[in-house]
Amino acid sequence: MNWLRTVSSALFGGGSAGGDLAVLDGALYLDRPDAAVRGTHECLFPHATLALRRDPDADAGEGTLAYILVVMRTLDEDDLVDSDSETDDDNFAGDQRAFPVGPAMRVHDGVLPDGTRSLRWVEAGGAPDEIFEFGASPETSAAVAAAFRTALLQCVCEVKFQRSHADAGDAEIEAMAWSPSPKMAVANTKRRAVTPPQDPLPVHHHHHHVVPADPPARSRSTTPTPRAAPAPAPATSATAAIDPPPRSLHHLLPRPPPRPPAYDLSLELDAELFLYNLAASEFALVDSRCTVQLWRDPRDGTCSWLAVENAGGPLVAQPVAGDMNHVFYPAENAFIWNLFEVGKGCVSLSINLATDAEFLEFRRAFTATHVQATMHATLAAMSLDDADLDYLQAQASTAGASARGGAAGGVEDDDDTDTVRGGSGSDSDSDDDDVDAVDELGAGTDRDDSDEDAETDPTVDAATNSLLTTTSSRAYVVRGTAVGVFGFTPRSKIKYQAMIGDLSFNRTPVRPDMVLVHEGERKLVLSDARDRAKLYELDLAAETIVNEWTAPDAVRGLSAAKKTADRAASDDVTFLGIGERAVFRVDPRVAGGGAEGDRYKYSKPMDFTAIATTAHGHVAVTSGTGKLQMYKDVGKRATTSLQSTGEPVRHLDVSLDGKYVLATCATSLLLFDVAHVTAKGVPTTAFATRMPAADRPTAIRLALRPEHVARMGGRPPSFSAAYFNVAPTGETSLVTSTGPYVVTWDLVHVLRGGRHRDRYTVKRFDADVVADQFKFGDDRNVVVALPDDVMSVNRRKMERVVE
Repeated sequence: MNWLRTVSSALFGGGSAGGDLAVLDGALYLDRPDAAVRGTHECLFPHATLALRRDPDADAGEGTLAYILVVMRTLDEDDLVDSDSETDDDNFAGDQRAFPVGPAMRVHDGVLPDGTRSLRWVEAGGAPDEIFEFGASPETSAAVAAAFRTALLQCVCEVKFQRSHADAGDAEIEAMAWSPSPKMAVANTKRRAVTPPQDPLPVHHHHHHVVPADPPARSRSTTPTPRAAPAPAPATSATAAIDPPPRSLHHLLPRPPPRPPAYDLSLELDAELFLYNLAASEFALVDSRCTVQLWRDPRDGTCSWLAVENAGGPLVAQPVAGDMNHVFYPAENAFIWNLFEVGKGCVSLSINLATDAEFLEFRRAFTATHVQATMHATLAAMSLDDADLDYLQAQASTAGASARGGAAGGVEDDDDTDTVRGGSGSDSDSDDDDVDAVDELGAGTDRDDSDEDAETDPTVDAATNSLLTTTSSRAYVVRGTAVGVFGFTPRSKIKYQAMIGDLSFNRTPVRPDMVLVHEGERKLVLSDARDRAKLYELDLAAETIVNEWTAPDAVRGLSAAKKTADRAASDDVTFLGIGERAVFRVDPRVAGGGAEGDRYKYSKPMDFTAIATTAHGHVAVTSGTGKLQMYKDVGKRATTSLQSTGEPVRHLDVSLDGKYVLATCATSLLLFDVAHVTAKGVPTTAFATRMPAADRPTAIRLALRPEHVARMGGRPPSFSAAYFNVAPTGETSLVTSTGPYVVTWDLVHVLRGGRHRDRYTVKRFDADVVADQFKFGDDRNVVVALPDDVMSVNRRKMERVVE
């Protein structure tokens, strides 16, 4: 430490009364390790400077030794553009904060999730559970960081004893570092997934209460499996003495309901049962000697029962249902799912099968029972064969990822330099490093990024917001029989502009349940669920409904004739719609609303549920059976049809170039890559040219991890309409919501596959999210409609739940 003493002595000797004694560059965080309500780990300043200074308010005449620790926010180019949407934390006023240096600040060491050493402290006289944490930038050498730490401890020593640190020994200086209590150290060690660097100094193990950095590690099985993960490091004797492991976790399982007596046993296999422990953020072994069973109702093939039993009786029992949010991990022969209890939230459970063959047998049997329970139809009724089951079970399996954390068969390359599609200021990876963690899953939310001027008009009736659509310049929100018009500030904040109320035509009130921007944002097309055969034209300038049209079929969905990079840019007067058995074009200039040649009608009901278009005018349509059909033109047969997704599709979106189709289901999003190459080597899509059956893609299934759902209030996921961001240079992100949470994925990570698909970001709001879309033209800002509020949220303020 002598060379550090020399460095810090030079700093102390050379500093002026008001100058910086030592400086460190990095990022500032606020950590609340014991707070389960307000959020655990929040990035306050992604770019900051930490400085040690003499306290200018100290009485120099008295010879008082007093210092302050000053944190100053620094701005990069992105911050200069989005400075108002970065950090508005209550703990900071402006871009600087000063902390009096002294023993009361409890200076101690920490480790960030990426292994970076950090300095941690509390504010003297502040909340003891709010810990400030500063991590040095990657460019900062370990020597400089260590020198700053030593200088800070020397300042603490001088303040405490009011004498020069030169009179203190190295051990006395090091004693100024506060050591967390053994109980706290053990608790945080149990909850941390990142292994800190080896160092003789005491280290406080920082923990994200939300979820571990990688998929959670399950406890070591007592029964060997063919692909067992490496055994975890043995616990120290101190840990074992302070916190002995519980002898049984059976009491944490929900009480299993009785199984219907008439059901027949269709499958029974040996398995291990695991329960996700919320307190420890990991899967813990419940029982290593049990069986997993599938039971079927012989009178109704759509009704099945999942059970896990041991020698003492049933441990888990539940009907197979569409909201189980399950996922298979072939690398570990593991199956993870959610069990929901009415009024009590949910738990995340996992079973581990003993052999590959038994895992494959269970996966196929469960897939068959699950799709029948979800679709309320038998396999025969849905005309699903073995190939379809292969397709569905692959869709619910996470290839190359591990339920215990990491990638199968070794460490997965985490180089994020891949470029898949261009973007408009995408925060893919480079910006992800600056994500501000503002909310904890399952915790209350702050309102720092709500837009004060975006509150809905209080003069409107008691209805709540129900629909949202955006353009590059405006957002339109439907509220009962009114439409709210909102603009964007230069920094992409939402600003209330007008409310078009009392929508009606011929004195008949119109309550829109679908809305479509039309004719270059001069008009809106509306539908009313009370009369599906009618469509209405709202003139935005006149603020009134000026036309009523009769659609060619009862309308179930609407879409622009062509998708554009800016919804307001298209002046096409025609638009598309779907009915129960038809895809049609509506032309307001033609009597009757459209021409027969611009409609393709099927002879039987197709149960169409959603429609979307590409920039070329190609059309994608899906149905309640989950079948996806792609058309080159309206009025012609589908060019390509894909197998059923195994669950009803609520909404469709398509990339501008038609290469990707995004389907929204209740518990998952399905991404289809429909680009292919013709026999002559010409790149094309399934819209323009029929895709050979052998080339048809398995959908990329995006869902919340079951253990995350257990942290998010325990409600079954129910995704709202999911959208790509829209930009001329290509799509880079996806956004949806479930309950009070907005969820986004980075398209680069999704296409890379494996555990990268779990790298979604989440933000919680005070109320359930009605709808959300990216602002047109970028993927930084998400417009969010709540029942009684509208706001724009920067993606940097969303919690990245998996690093």
